[in-house]
Amino acid sequence: MNELIANLKSALEGPLPGLGSHDKMMRVQRPTPDEIRKQGLPFRESAVLILLYPINQIPHTMLMRRPSYDGVHSGQISFPGGKMELEDKDLIDTALREADEEVSIKRKDVEIIGMLSELYIPPSQFIVQPVVAYSNQEPNFIPDAREVEHVIPTPLSRIMDKDVVKEKDIFLPKYDTTINTSYFDINSQVVWGATAMMLAELRKILEEISWQSK
Repeated sequence: MNELIANLKSALEGPLPGLGSHDKMMRVQRPTPDEIRKQGLPFRESAVLILLYPINQIPHTMLMRRPSYDGVHSGQISFPGGKMELEDKDLIDTALREADEEVSIKRKDVEIIGMLSELYIPPSQFIVQPVVAYSNQEPNFIPDAREVEHVIPTPLSRIMDKDVVKEKDIFLPKYDTTINTSYFDINSQVVWGATAMMLAELRKILEEISWQSK
């Protein structure tokens, strides 16, 4: 797995697939972060942590299900993360703080290896920076009951499967409407929206570095 991490770190330092990989997971076109900033539209800075780690030498990442609540992201699958706070030095600090608060990922146990492309989430007006990190052992995840219903360990091999991307109608209670969208089928969980866009970009980069031979 060390070779995989080294190659991924190198790839994250170069040009990223960005919108090219996001497009297939978007129901409708959304503004880019640059467009939001140039137009002076309101937004909030935020970050998520995409942690890579081994289970029995098999590369994994982790997702989590949000609890049900009266909000636009109720019950959705996501990476740990949230909005930038005043005490955060930068968005890497935001991602690490949120991951610790939500699932007890300790910053001393992880190495930051790079970032994916930032993206804009219209319902919450977040511009999100995905931060990619590595731990050389499986963390002891401790979900915060207020923010996490359960953790979903996810082999990278599942993200790369040919049949992982599917399409379905999803009902949005907040808007009392149904949309048809592409999603990742992870352990029979529906991963869509911004998290699916991040997974699509990670998948594209892994394809480019021929990850399975590492």
